[in-house]
Amino acid sequence: MGLGKIRGLIAAGFVAALSLAPATAGHDKPNIDELTYKISRNDKSIGVHRVSYAQTETGVEIDIKIKVRVKIAFITAFRMDHKSREVWREGELVSLEAETMRNRRKAMVALSPVDGQYALEVNGERILAPENVLATSFTDTHIWQTAGDLPVTLLDTVSGRLRPSVFRPHGAVTIEAAGRAIDTRHFTIVNDESGITTHEFWVDGAGDLVRANLVTFDGHAITYELSA
Repeated sequence: MGLGKIRGLIAAGFVAALSLAPATAGHDKPNIDELTYKISRNDKSIGVHRVSYAQTETGVEIDIKIKVRVKIAFITAFRMDHKSREVWREGELVSLEAETMRNRRKAMVALSPVDGQYALEVNGERILAPENVLATSFTDTHIWQTAGDLPVTLLDTVSGRLRPSVFRPHGAVTIEAAGRAIDTRHFTIVNDESGITTHEFWVDGAGDLVRANLVTFDGHAITYELSA
């Protein structure tokens, strides 16, 4: 198999997974200004995900940066650089702008409120997003308060694709992360079309993401874990 084909397969998988890049703690600014996550693929470190928060007079600004490099032998088979900024005011998202470079291909995604709905713009094309749209930065802390199954339409902030899904809570569990035992709540997301669980989240009592397990199209496991 040629390197171009391998890069294409890896990219297809990573768009599905890394676009689901859980930021954390949404419009309620956490106790610290930055959270950093190690990204692993099949137990091998491949990148880092940083989430920075800045309090404003009217709300919170959130900056997200993701850097991923996947190497096969000594060759970088896949690279991705993602950055986004969200502005929240009084608990509502007022703007989201994301830019992603994947193997030299650029994608631009923007979300903004219009007449009680959200307008979605992907590489210059504009549509109205479904009312239950949920950006895959997962900065909307309301979802961590969900008591039962919640139908959502995931907005992939890397590609701009929309994916009907179900967000599902599973209760309390203690896990080992960042070098210590942490009491968390466990959540999953199930794809409506395939019925497959595409990712899992473990969130602490403050609403911060501790760990996430994601699955790529090609079946590889992607793990986000809070750095110590």
